[in-house]
Amino acid sequence: RMSEIFRAFRKLFHCRPMKKNVSVQYLLQKLDEELNHFEMGEKFYSYREIARKYDVNQRIIDEVLSQMERKRLLVRKPRSGIFCNTNRRKDVRNILFACQDYPSKFIDDILLALNEFELANPIYSIVRQNLEFRQAISNQIASPEKYEALILMKSSRTISNGDLKQLASIAERRPVVLLDTDLEDISICTATANNMQGGMLAADYLYRHGHRNVAVAISEPHNGNTQQRVEAFCTYMRLHECNVQLIDNNTQHGWFPAQGAYDMMLRHLTERGCDFTALFVISDGSALGVLKALRQVGISVPEQVSVIGFDGLKDAKFFEPALTSVGYDYREMIEQIFHELDRYHAGCGAPFHLRVPLHIIERQSVASPTTHPWKGPSSLL
Repeated sequence: RMSEIFRAFRKLFHCRPMKKNVSVQYLLQKLDEELNHFEMGEKFYSYREIARKYDVNQRIIDEVLSQMERKRLLVRKPRSGIFCNTNRRKDVRNILFACQDYPSKFIDDILLALNEFELANPIYSIVRQNLEFRQAISNQIASPEKYEALILMKSSRTISNGDLKQLASIAERRPVVLLDTDLEDISICTATANNMQGGMLAADYLYRHGHRNVAVAISEPHNGNTQQRVEAFCTYMRLHECNVQLIDNNTQHGWFPAQGAYDMMLRHLTERGCDFTALFVISDGSALGVLKALRQVGISVPEQVSVIGFDGLKDAKFFEPALTSVGYDYREMIEQIFHELDRYHAGCGAPFHLRVPLHIIERQSVASPTTHPWKGPSSLL
């Protein structure tokens, strides 16, 4: 009798039964499992179907679908629906790519190369994940057994001994690749640019243009990569009896590099003036801030000061002036990594350590020293 009264009351006031207290993590796990039944590009469940099947409200659905989109598992298309963006078939190889979550044009270019590779090689399904650089890797990678290989992009300076121990344990069962990290004395695969070669190339390029009084702008966190670039550059210049000075911002992980480089260079120019004819900036992202500081005090690049960067970022061609840089082909590096992974899975390979060769990307920011040096700041506003 009471149930009949309750149903009549609910109908009268258009009440709907309360949704179950379903957590984001629970629904995320369930929808991830559902993807095993869908092909790449196939239409996934609608909002209404998910709500009906799991008795969950729209706020939770929105949060879960947003997370799955960030991981590139699903794609939401306006007025079309939700579509599967991964392939769980047995003939498809699932790879996890995880990288640090702070802003970086370098990471953006790596991701672009990875996307291009995945489109050209549908046998691979690459899942993306962001890593919080302040936290241990072991606390952030869930269910590594779902993947045939893990590719991680995290600075060696922020990888703890606990991380290495955890990654070594994972590497006993599947390959783990540390990208942009040079740790050849461990049993984990690595792939990075040849930073020593890059530093030498930058120094040789400036030397051949006639520069003998140079500076290095260190506007990235200190790690093995940056130290190798700086040491190689300085070694070459000193062997050729050139004057070289270091301008160091002591940048920490998580800082915005272009802003830090701008502040550092403006401070140096204000306190010491322009006591060099050429500048080696150890990352293209930082060079953007350096160029702005030089321009702000009235220094013309390359007429009065030459600037060369490192990384070969695609966006650097839009800097003012277009930045000459030491760089490499990101797509080529990705292809080399997957070639080595294929050999590894075929039983033909041991843990590999790739060093990608570099070359000069010549644009408009380097010229021979001027006969009209900078006289002083025109404006520091």
